[in-house]
Amino acid sequence: MLLCMVGGTAFAGWTVVNLHPAGATSSRAVGVSGGEQVGYAIFNYSAPHAGLWTGTKESWVDLNPAGSSNSYAYGVSGGQHRDLLATQGETVSPDYSCHFDQREKSSC
Repeated sequence: MLLCMVGGTAFAGWTVVNLHPAGATSSRAVGVSGGEQVGYAIFNYSAPHAGLWTGTKESWVDLNPAGSSNSYAYGVSGGQHRDLLATQGETVSPDYSCHFDQREKSSC
């Protein structure tokens, strides 16, 4: 085994930020890009709702589509879209995908 080291000080290039929304019993961020984070939050031990954060726990926005009992956000790209998976009860909506544009306020 060969171990090479470069002289100098080690630097951790990341920071931990608590994004857990007020009142949530559980939350998870799973995607990040350009200052935005997506994932989901559960309130009162109920169904998960897809959510969007912009760097603080206070910035959480519920992205759950109308009529869906559960939703999860998995991706964000260039501040333009979020990929959502929505379910109705225990059944996953077939091929349900939503691209939500924050700037245009388009709906899912």
